[in-house]
Amino acid sequence: MTDIASLVASALNLPVKGVTATIDLLDSGATVPFISRYRKERTGSLDEVEVRAIEQQLRRTREMEERREFVRQSIADAGGMTERLSQRLAEATTITEIEDIYAPFKPKKRTRATIAREKGLEPLAKRIMSGQMPRATDDEISGAQDIIAEWASESTRLRNLTRRTMQRTAILTASPTKGKEAELAASPLAGYGTFSQSVRRIASHQYLALRRAERELDCRVVSSALHPRVLHNALRTADVVIYTGVSPTPVIDHDTVAMMKRGVIIFDLTDDCGKAFPSVPTIDLALASPLDISLTEPSRACYINAGSAVARTAAMALSNTFATMLRSIVDTEGLNSALQLLPGLQCAALTFLGKPVNAEIAAAVGRRCVDIGIYLTLS
Repeated sequence: MTDIASLVASALNLPVKGVTATIDLLDSGATVPFISRYRKERTGSLDEVEVRAIEQQLRRTREMEERREFVRQSIADAGGMTERLSQRLAEATTITEIEDIYAPFKPKKRTRATIAREKGLEPLAKRIMSGQMPRATDDEISGAQDIIAEWASESTRLRNLTRRTMQRTAILTASPTKGKEAELAASPLAGYGTFSQSVRRIASHQYLALRRAERELDCRVVSSALHPRVLHNALRTADVVIYTGVSPTPVIDHDTVAMMKRGVIIFDLTDDCGKAFPSVPTIDLALASPLDISLTEPSRACYINAGSAVARTAAMALSNTFATMLRSIVDTEGLNSALQLLPGLQCAALTFLGKPVNAEIAAAVGRRCVDIGIYLTLS
């Protein structure tokens, strides 16, 4: 009781003695109005708002402690409990932190990553993550990428980065389900049929209305990882753009392309072959060796059918949040920490000091290459 009372009191910034007494009364069946009106001498004159807050926080805290013990026992049963992990679990202050710790140990359904492991592709994934790009077939690389994507999804640091990125840049968009347009138009929620708002600016009543429209009218509510303004700024400042495919396919218009850097390198890794950049000339890497590409190619070109010419790394597994999340990692952790966090970046299609890191890509676009290993050694 003392520990729970201390946690509740700390969360609400209330006296531990009054919180302990309130919890005892709540557990004995007393109601919030009764406690606030007739038991002031025991609670230290806590008012009804404070007693109600204690009741709600008590429920959340107990649920969190029950989940913490369940996770601790599950990890121990799986043989994965360590002193460091036990300490992290004890220090977790939210359900989200506890679930992030549990993620790598949570029983999984049969996934593409599971199938890839059964094929013995985990060593290949580890080699790619260590900064190497071994010879492998497209199917083997795809399987290794599935494993890397699962690792990325289980990384506490990347999950937190994803949350912060979505909170800062995401937008919520609603659209009517086919066949429900008339019903939506006659509803008080008609204004939310074409609603769009950034997560940072959405009001609580708007969010509740969206969820009601989704539940009652089968309205489709989706979140997008990048606000158009954020995407515009990312394209304007990028040295390299790697398009891995999102739905629906974005179309980068001529005006946006015109404000991109003249030396920007664009790779389209999808089967759409440059449809996201219709105004940019395409260069098919499947038809010619990268070394055969002329230096007179246009200043902006979209390279397609890259195959293994572009490394499949953990960063690329982050799909359409790649550019924003990479910038967040480097800004918050520094370049060296980012490279240690995602070693696959050392062979990815990125630039360092304004020059491509990948030797094949550098040769393909006629630019000098920088060996990041030299800078890591010196630092």
